[in-house]
Amino acid sequence: PMKIVAQMKVIVPEFKSNNSIFSQLDKSSKMYTIHTDPLHRIAYATDASAYREVPQGVTFPENEQDIVYLIETAREHKTHLIPRAGGTSIAGQVVGSGIVVDISKHFKKILEINPEERWAKVQPGVVLDELNLALEPYGLFFSPETSTSNRCCIGGMFGNNSCGSHSLIYGSTRHHVLEARGVLCDGSIEVFKTYTIKELEERFGHRFWETDISSHFEREHKDEKGSLKAICPSLPTPPKNKSIPPNDLIIFS
Repeated sequence: PMKIVAQMKVIVPEFKSNNSIFSQLDKSSKMYTIHTDPLHRIAYATDASAYREVPQGVTFPENEQDIVYLIETAREHKTHLIPRAGGTSIAGQVVGSGIVVDISKHFKKILEINPEERWAKVQPGVVLDELNLALEPYGLFFSPETSTSNRCCIGGMFGNNSCGSHSLIYGSTRHHVLEARGVLCDGSIEVFKTYTIKELEERFGHRFWETDISSHFEREHKDEKGSLKAICPSLPTPPKNKSIPPNDLIIFS
């Protein structure tokens, strides 16, 4: 006869902080707390994969400054952060022993939609289906069509370069990103986008041409005549009245 398991007992490793990172964070920030109770740690020990690892704690930052502070403090205390959105990853990408940073609770605003230029500016916790519902009145949609579209978030799609069953036509997420705003490991904020040579020179001065980056840039992206080549290959475009073509979405993260 079939047996149904009605109860389960799991072991939650005790976490003891040697450097009081959690108490320091909780006292220094009124915006959020680090949850170290067994309930939160068990809930965030898994994603959609078969992997399981209990984290040190879970936090729900509310704004960009919270993330900057988390990164700076984690670096100072030699621990690590695990960014997490919808948790639909199937390879354990958001499972680990560090501090889980769940951005799906507060970073879920669609900041701007520009139907004329066919781009949208969103926070990384926006669910794919919700974005497409907002785009539908304009006859547009964000074309990477994951099977988890009713719960996966744009930030997770960006991190995993998600695609879908029609990726040969529409491309993957990276083909639809115009710009990304992120926080680096030193707490600084950077905007990643396509820069012109003039913009790079204005930002870095003549030092730009003395860096390894510029040497790689010239070697990889200039043709025989010395002109810049297209960095991304051209892709077949979806029906113009139905979707956002490749490279026509701005991601805010």
